[in-house]
Amino acid sequence: MEESTRDRSEEFCNFQPPGPILTFNNISYVVNVRRALCVRGQEKEILRGVSGMMKPGMNAILGPTGSGKTSLLDVLASRKDPRGFKRGQVLLNGRLVESNFNLQSAYVVQDDILMGTLTVRENLEFSANLRLSRKEYTFEEKQQKVNRVINELGLQDCANTKIGTELIRGVSGGERKRCSIGMELITSPTLLFLDEPTTGLDANTASSIMCLLHMLSRNGRTIIFSIHQPRYSIYRLFDYITLMSKGDIIYQGPGGETINYFKHLGYECELYNNPADFFLDVINGAISSCNENPSPDVEITSLTTVDPSTENNLLVHHFRQSTYYHQINKELKSLTVPDVSKFSIKIKSSYATPFYYQLYIMCGRTIKNLLRNPYTSFAQVFMMIFFGILNGLIYYQIPYTMPEALQNRIGAFFFLIINQVFGNLSAVEIFIEEKALFIHEKASGYYRTSAYFLSKIFADLLPNRIVPVLTLGAISYFMMGLKLDVGSFFMFCLTLSLTSLSAVSMAFLVSASVSIFATANALIAIPYVFMMVFGGFLVNLDGMLLWLSWLKWISIFRYGLNALTINELKGQTFYMNSTAIPGESYMIQQGIDYSTWGFWQNEFALVCIMTIFLFLAFIQLLRMNKWK
Repeated sequence: MEESTRDRSEEFCNFQPPGPILTFNNISYVVNVRRALCVRGQEKEILRGVSGMMKPGMNAILGPTGSGKTSLLDVLASRKDPRGFKRGQVLLNGRLVESNFNLQSAYVVQDDILMGTLTVRENLEFSANLRLSRKEYTFEEKQQKVNRVINELGLQDCANTKIGTELIRGVSGGERKRCSIGMELITSPTLLFLDEPTTGLDANTASSIMCLLHMLSRNGRTIIFSIHQPRYSIYRLFDYITLMSKGDIIYQGPGGETINYFKHLGYECELYNNPADFFLDVINGAISSCNENPSPDVEITSLTTVDPSTENNLLVHHFRQSTYYHQINKELKSLTVPDVSKFSIKIKSSYATPFYYQLYIMCGRTIKNLLRNPYTSFAQVFMMIFFGILNGLIYYQIPYTMPEALQNRIGAFFFLIINQVFGNLSAVEIFIEEKALFIHEKASGYYRTSAYFLSKIFADLLPNRIVPVLTLGAISYFMMGLKLDVGSFFMFCLTLSLTSLSAVSMAFLVSASVSIFATANALIAIPYVFMMVFGGFLVNLDGMLLWLSWLKWISIFRYGLNALTINELKGQTFYMNSTAIPGESYMIQQGIDYSTWGFWQNEFALVCIMTIFLFLAFIQLLRMNKWK
């Protein structure tokens, strides 16, 4: 075991791949822990003034659960909320991390976040189109880049296979992971971050992925990743190891020297024990040191002052007295920027492509996803056809004799409005389903939030909500025998469409504000019910309490029902025992303004409701926390 690790160390000393050097100095990060909803949270320190260096090659961050390894990785990748930083700085090749850091580096998340309805090639092409500048790369060059990545990652056999969803059988777990890595390799980053790349993979697939990363590290890349308990065949690929315990670093140095370091501290790794498991046992206290006085070979007395908070942590104390720590500090001092008063990562994002091109690519992906997902496209159309036929059969050829003439028409309109409002409850999942994907792509600099939001409006909301509504309107209108006038028919369809869009915009706001589908359903159902009550059909609004009657002004039901009523009854004549009754008499009785402006003010109100809620939904997407 010792000979093999020594051979690995010598092998790396003889081969120093070119690549960027990432250093971090005195990083302190805290999170706000709130034990109850109304109780003020307390700060908990996750990283305790850690310093170190990540050199070209394979840099592994190991440690037990809760040790801070993922937090350190996210700090280095500029993926942590800057409000939690107390002090410290991150340098890339001796310079402060710049605003376009997401274009210089790449980050592969632990859970493979990919669009499941797209193929492997289509996902890679999506990354290439958005993350490679149109000024520097032609379409053909982007295709060549995609093909090169596919060949490099061994994805030729599954290049035209869909990633897979709950309903679509797709590629294997290892192929998904390689595709996730390929999405980031499109930009040819020299700095690659991975959060536990072997999670959820079998032993053979995990080894394959890590061997792939090892090969990539030999091509001039600095690869930094967190990992929990790798097998020995994976562990021996690590060029540098950072061991963490409770937010502190207890070792950082060459992977081939780790076992000897702990041996000098009195911790003996058995011959057939996995070093990664051995280190975790040492950190967790399962193995005790048999040497009270560590060897002077790894100790430099009085080198540094031990922080009081770590005095009882012998592992931290020993590392801060070691030659490794001394060497790292020496190199850091030559690179440290004078201003260390606050964390130095700039969080302004940069994009490789302009807004209009991002919108074009996003609309294309959204349309593909829509067409390949029957539950969000064809099912909506079939549902509207069903309700259109049902509504037409219930109110088939409504007569002009009273009282059926008015009662059935108003009842049909109320049924249609209910269908347009509650039939769009499915819209609450639109952002919830893609939240993880949106946050990852937004943080990686794929596109602007505005491009993503508008793509949902142009390529999802309009065709997915308007086309089914027009189908419903055409079926219901003629089956019910409403006013045979072209203008009235189009106004009927316009009113149903605006009602549907207003209801969807509310669902968009709720979807962008919460993360749990059940919570979103409850939150959207409550305002829908209130709007229905104050719509003017179930309750006479003039007889309501004054402090409640104002709610009628924000009721989608009221505006939609009034507009349909005016459109149908204005100019119509009904009969009761041979007595002609104008349709306007009913609207006067209900206090409905049936003038031209009276009709259009209802349409205008629906447009305003839709616009306001869509704007608030966009604000919520902007505010959505992209930081971990």
